[in-house]
Amino acid sequence: MALLRSQAGRAPFDEVLTDLIGGLSTRNDTFRARWARHDVRQHLTGPGCTPLASSSAPASLSGERCSA
Repeated sequence: MALLRSQAGRAPFDEVLTDLIGGLSTRNDTFRARWARHDVRQHLTGPGCTPLASSSAPASLSGERCSA
């Protein structure tokens, strides 16, 4: 969550990132509650922050769940 919030702060007009956050907020109560808290901390480990994303095959069970 901290890395995602940090990236969102660096790129507030990034449509892909905004869509991701919006999608997670509408589909996941836990994410929505944590995002709304605005709990921001400085991330001090590692050489830099790299957001990670994954995808699934469209016809797979995971792909179906992601599109629901």
